[in-house]
Amino acid sequence: EGPVLQEAREALGIFLLWRNHYREGLEIFRETAQAVEVDATADRLLEAGVLTWLGVFAEMAQQKELAEAALQRALALLAEAEPTSKQVRWQEGRTLQFLGQLRWSEGRYDAAAAAHERAMTCFEETADSWNVAAVLVGLGDIRNSRAEYGEAVAFYERALERYRILGDQRNLAYVLQRMSYAARDLGRIAAAEAYTREALALVESGGDREQIAAAHLALGWLLLYNGRWSEALAATKQSAAIYQDLGLPQPLSVLGIITQEMGRYEEARQWLENHIAACRARNDPVELALGLNALSGCEVIAGRYQEALALQEESFLLLSGSAQSDRLGQVYALRGFAERGLGNRKRAAEAFRAAVQISLDNRSIIPLLFGVPGIALLLAEDGRTAEAQRLYAPLARLPIVANSTLRADLAGMELARLAGVSLEQLGRAENGAEWSPWDAAEAALRALPQR
Repeated sequence: EGPVLQEAREALGIFLLWRNHYREGLEIFRETAQAVEVDATADRLLEAGVLTWLGVFAEMAQQKELAEAALQRALALLAEAEPTSKQVRWQEGRTLQFLGQLRWSEGRYDAAAAAHERAMTCFEETADSWNVAAVLVGLGDIRNSRAEYGEAVAFYERALERYRILGDQRNLAYVLQRMSYAARDLGRIAAAEAYTREALALVESGGDREQIAAAHLALGWLLLYNGRWSEALAATKQSAAIYQDLGLPQPLSVLGIITQEMGRYEEARQWLENHIAACRARNDPVELALGLNALSGCEVIAGRYQEALALQEESFLLLSGSAQSDRLGQVYALRGFAERGLGNRKRAAEAFRAAVQISLDNRSIIPLLFGVPGIALLLAEDGRTAEAQRLYAPLARLPIVANSTLRADLAGMELARLAGVSLEQLGRAENGAEWSPWDAAEAALRALPQR
């Protein structure tokens, strides 16, 4: 296994990966791994390199058990090889990097971070700036998934600087997409749009279909946050069609969430039920939890509160060990509406409180967009309509709330009725200063009775 052969293998793997030839890559590296295994003259470094790429394509094909076995076997072989060899250290970093990605996809964030940090040491020792940037992106993705958005952006910015110097537009586009998600969840919609538009322009000129799908999905999410439902739906459907053609999981949950915001609840239910079935089939607990909780929103709207609580409980159990606290916040918020529907005001208040506290702790805006209206409803029911209006007003001015049928049906219409005003007037409440959603969240927690 010389440097030339190693470079040739890497070039083939990257070509197949970047051109979305996942099935072909899986078969090529599976057959090569089998041939190398029975070749008594093959060295450990050669076999580890082949197994690493087999693990990569197995993960892309949703064959995670095969991916796990291949990557672990590669690491075991490298442990038997010459430890001071630059090639061995580099390959160890590459294998650990992909293992970190696998752990991230499984929601095992501590293990993912540990693998990436070990990979970083290997790449720094071998002076590989490109892969150092890739590991920085991986560490940013972990922070993003943990709702540690500020830290995520810091890692992404370090990677972005390296990719700009290297002139790597493909990975530059990926990092910009990831930054758009972090900025979006921090409520920095203008920055998120700038990142998304730049990424989309880069990937459309590059021709990588998976990246084009990811860019359209990022655009769909951004348009959703801007309350532009029809455009969001079109962008997400475009993304879904490409993913389907590539044999990759489609963003069915996003289609369900968008149609739910539009008030098309039966269509949303179909998207979400299909998403849940697909997640169960591929054993994807984090995305399953998202779909279950979103579907519980349809049940709340339909007045099926016990069914909503059952879905939320399963979602909560799936997320409780995943460090995805912002998604837990969304579960708490919708649980509050279900408990309120059953007349359990104390439980509702505690659920809304938990959702808003998670928003404030993480600076993640989505849980408070459900939790604050829930608290406002409880206050209005107690006759504290002026306070309720002041809490709701900063949210009602946001397009994602103002243009949403779902949010009007969950809270807005009833709050307007209790306050004796129109839905449009809820966004015009006088509060002495122009509150932000974060101000409203802090005021909402102060307004709730202490435990």
